[in-house]
Amino acid sequence: MSRKSSQVGPEEPLAYDEVIYNPLSLWDQHTYNVPEDGVYFFHMSSGIESNTASAKELKGLPYPGWNGLIRLSVAHDTVDTHSGDFLASMTPGDQVYVSLEAGSSVFSDGQRQTSLAGFNLNETMSDVVAFSASTTGFFGMVNRPIPFDNVLLDTTGSYSTDSHQFVAPQAGIYYFSSTIMVQTDGGPSQGNVRAQFVVNGQAVSELWRESLSHNDIDTLSKAVMLDLQAGDTVEMALRSGVVAFTPEYPYLSTFNGFLYAPQWVVPNVPNAWCVQTNQRQEATDTALDPVRFQVVTLNGNSLFDPETNIITIAVSGLYYIRMSAGISGTESPLPGADTALDMRLVSDAGELGISLHRGRNYNGLRDTLSRGVLLDLRAGTQLRVVLQPHTSIYSDGDLQTTFVGFLLA
Repeated sequence: MSRKSSQVGPEEPLAYDEVIYNPLSLWDQHTYNVPEDGVYFFHMSSGIESNTASAKELKGLPYPGWNGLIRLSVAHDTVDTHSGDFLASMTPGDQVYVSLEAGSSVFSDGQRQTSLAGFNLNETMSDVVAFSASTTGFFGMVNRPIPFDNVLLDTTGSYSTDSHQFVAPQAGIYYFSSTIMVQTDGGPSQGNVRAQFVVNGQAVSELWRESLSHNDIDTLSKAVMLDLQAGDTVEMALRSGVVAFTPEYPYLSTFNGFLYAPQWVVPNVPNAWCVQTNQRQEATDTALDPVRFQVVTLNGNSLFDPETNIITIAVSGLYYIRMSAGISGTESPLPGADTALDMRLVSDAGELGISLHRGRNYNGLRDTLSRGVLLDLRAGTQLRVVLQPHTSIYSDGDLQTTFVGFLLA
């Protein structure tokens, strides 16, 4: 579901006026009606108006207290994007919807910056291995795993609050995501945080914010997919800064994951990819088409062509796709390039109306943006990521910019 237009709160529930995929009519414009027991995955993305707070509560989840996406900082002077994942056990009759709080806003236009997606792991996966955990306080010990000590969901007991690691109970492909809260309203974090996805002690991807201008609570988020062996460990390690916390919004910093084991496709042929770039890339007067991904973390069914940087869909069906981008600082080595971000998902038939967008980098230093979407795609469709003119992405050997996708059904 997505919105075509912006909205100022309060609005409860928030209406989504465009249906991208809703075959069972479980969504009635503003509410998702849970049809059966299961572990449900939700992804919420939101565009944000300039100089405006944005607090969107995802209501109906079985956790006490506030849960959703929030930015109380109003220092940003351009439109922006943020997102996050949510995993929860749900039962029939539960209703999930978004509440936009008073004084908040969402921004959306033809690029569907504000959207909500979800699916039932029990319905789509042959084996449900899933976990979600949140922090319980400020944390600033660098080169240590971030302690997500409040376990919200753990179907196999595979997340350890002692080691702060997920231990893979079986070999397979796993999806992981993390959202991190930062704070600059007098708290100790000063809006800066750098955290890495770490597998068996080796960093494989990074989310990073160096803020000079945030003036309150904010979050950043990212996702990766990894091919693991039984016993492999995955953690989020803090490299610099502080992970913030407030009991008023207790679930803003989370670590989530699930086993990708789809029911409805050929066994042992995973239609999934995770590709990353280790280079800053910039578009000047013309678009950069396509963005180049030099690091192939996962390439199930050889969907990604490293020569062309194009994904070719092999099996028709519903795909979940997520783009994460590092953002450059104020410096720009190429004349005509800028620190704005407008990264779009494009098919061989043209633009899909899916973008990751920031008007310009008001932070002045590095940052991370991310968003996901569900799309019904036909076999033979070709996908690529395109950077619009006068925009740029930042990435280096720590891999801040990532393109992830997988077939659901």
